[in-house]
Amino acid sequence: MKRFIIATFFVLSQSILAVTYKSNGPIDGLSHIKDLVDSNWSIQIKNYSCLEDRALDWKKKANQIVETDSLDKFQTSPRLRILEEGILKNALINYAYSRLFIEHMSENETPYAFWLGSATYGSRQVGHELRDAYYKLAKLSKHDGFPYLKELLKSEKHIKGIKAFVFYFKEFSYYMATSNQAIYQDIFWQFLAAKYCGPQFVSRMLLNEALKMRKRSDYKDHYERMALAWKRMSSKNADTILRGNLDLLWDEQNFVLQPLLYNPWHAKIVSASKFFNSFAVPGIPGVHGELLDFNDYSKLHDQKNNLSNFESRMKWVSYLVKNHKDYFVDQHNKGLLEKLFYDVQEESLLVLGDYL
Repeated sequence: MKRFIIATFFVLSQSILAVTYKSNGPIDGLSHIKDLVDSNWSIQIKNYSCLEDRALDWKKKANQIVETDSLDKFQTSPRLRILEEGILKNALINYAYSRLFIEHMSENETPYAFWLGSATYGSRQVGHELRDAYYKLAKLSKHDGFPYLKELLKSEKHIKGIKAFVFYFKEFSYYMATSNQAIYQDIFWQFLAAKYCGPQFVSRMLLNEALKMRKRSDYKDHYERMALAWKRMSSKNADTILRGNLDLLWDEQNFVLQPLLYNPWHAKIVSASKFFNSFAVPGIPGVHGELLDFNDYSKLHDQKNNLSNFESRMKWVSYLVKNHKDYFVDQHNKGLLEKLFYDVQEESLLVLGDYL
């Protein structure tokens, strides 16, 4: 039975990857959605304080920027609504990441927020997977368009396997959406505060937060590591700035993603199907051309080819951030950076347009 579930997961997960949004250029009729999203952003940033004990205020502002209360009620069955909300949150997160990164690159002579640019495209890929999963699960719930599954469902022998697959897949989609939101909640507020108060302020604010966590050594260490990352990102030295971004990346991968997405019980099924690997793509090229996806990078460097393995994943995402940094600077110098991130914003607005 376990082999059947894994095999079914693999077959359907590969079909899911076939449906991916591609921008076709500017879309008319999105200005009112953009105005709504931007006005909410302006409201949240209207009053801010650069006092080191106001971390909670910045966290609240970041959370309100991606709040879905202003959107229409969900139009699907209750069992798909959690995934649907994850899709909407992801669209708002991608818009927030891309908007703040564009502003950062245009306002700073020495750019330092490269994590934010890479996170935009990592989160965008999550959005693709969530939307594809939603469409497939909606069809699967009606057994519509899946003749292979229809045949399996005629057999008593396989009915439990199909139900188990649906359960595992929905659970995985939920954890993927939750992880996407957890990274945003953990880190975005820091970049938001840095825009208005500077990276050194964020470092001091994080140290202040660490002092409040004396009884939670794991969180205390987490805040202290991020404070050091921001101290490095406030440097004028390019190598030190990159090191700070990689430090932040390490905490994102180790403190947030590993326990939330890659360690739980559902990860065993997903890892066995190599589904994690299937969405580990670079998103954008490097200065010298296309970058390697996780599978090719692992083969080239003779490392464990499983994205749930922290060491392997960390080497690959570090390789991406290093190359993305050079690409972002190159595109900025050519005046093409806004177009690159405009496509992400447009995609987000298209998703939100279904609910406004």
